[in-house]
Amino acid sequence: MSIGNISGSLAAYQYANKTQRNNTAKTGSTGFLSAVSAKQAEKTESADLKDMLKEKYPNSYYNVMDTSKIDGGAWGRQDYPWDAYFKEPADESVLSWKPSGPEPDMQSPQVHAKLNSMLGKVAIVIPPELEEKMKNDPKLAQSVMDKIDNFILENELSAPGVLKGYVMTFDENGKMNHACVAGEGRITVSSSEFVEARKKREAKQAEYERLAEEAAMKRRLRQREVEKNSVGEVDASDADERLLGIGFLKGSGNMHYGMRAEYAEDYSEDNPIIAVRVQKGKGHIVYMKTDDMLYSGGNGTGLSFYLKYAEDSTEDDPAVVAKGVDENGNKFEQTIHINKINLMCATYVEMRALEAYTGVEKKNGFSSLPLSDGNMGLNDRRNFMDMFEKTIRDLTTLNSQKAASYYRYSMQAYWDFMSSK
Repeated sequence: MSIGNISGSLAAYQYANKTQRNNTAKTGSTGFLSAVSAKQAEKTESADLKDMLKEKYPNSYYNVMDTSKIDGGAWGRQDYPWDAYFKEPADESVLSWKPSGPEPDMQSPQVHAKLNSMLGKVAIVIPPELEEKMKNDPKLAQSVMDKIDNFILENELSAPGVLKGYVMTFDENGKMNHACVAGEGRITVSSSEFVEARKKREAKQAEYERLAEEAAMKRRLRQREVEKNSVGEVDASDADERLLGIGFLKGSGNMHYGMRAEYAEDYSEDNPIIAVRVQKGKGHIVYMKTDDMLYSGGNGTGLSFYLKYAEDSTEDDPAVVAKGVDENGNKFEQTIHINKINLMCATYVEMRALEAYTGVEKKNGFSSLPLSDGNMGLNDRRNFMDMFEKTIRDLTTLNSQKAASYYRYSMQAYWDFMSSK
């Protein structure tokens, strides 16, 4: 699943605000938020996905179709007929739809009419293989329903009061593979590029998990050896004993920086962390990355830290420990539970943890996070989806299409992960 055509999001958002005033007068509704919130804790007695969907969202449409036939490139175009899925049964010719001309502008009357026809409705498309599996697996049906609820809830919370419409399609394993949100301006696509990127992220994530397991095993063996021999931890409290070397780093012009390399305070044979203190007026600490670290770095505020898997991290509840110093030079340690990260209200450290866990690919020297995160302190929280959209708009204005395309990919990678939880 991919979020594309971000440059048109502002226009769609403004249009949705305008049409929402007309639609709410007719429907008496400001969206799906109240429906989701009122029944979020309820579990219907039915194990049938269609029944659950109709019970929670009366103005919904359910179709069983081969979603693998959907052209991912066509799905992201503004003339794609998403409104065709708001019928029961939907015409299967929509699965093989191909464009017949240039892509229309977001402000065109035909695009506006299509968006307007989708507002206040939900369309779900399930492949026959998944429907057959759900007949024998009520938990799978409930899992798909939860994904629908969570996707709607996240979008409603991101722009409350704006009437929206939703199209979601799933693959044979119950994962969302295409989506469209009308009214908020997010139009999603799926292509071989994103499929390949997803495979790379999954492979990288598997490698991180292997390293985390190895690190946990080493820690357990070391603890057993310490207990057996009654030998304490390495005493690295003396700064002179920790010192590895000092030197200078030449900057621009005649500016020089003082550097001091030393063993970090939590250094051990199995945890070989080296800290480099760079002095230019106020000193900064940089942690040298080791093999078992997921990340080491920081930003321009002086915030500097490294990430490792927590010892109690599990597949169902992946957890990461962040250690370092904040923008004021104060030490901190945090445990971050990946599944609890909210893209609409996240810290810089949380997003670096999510970046490392998902294995989002960095390209052409770019950070996978928005360009405006460099001034965030340890406890600052921001809406990273808004930051992504601003970055993409700014780069598009500057005609930096390659960079804008990369940040669309990054934005989609994070959205895919959060939507799949």
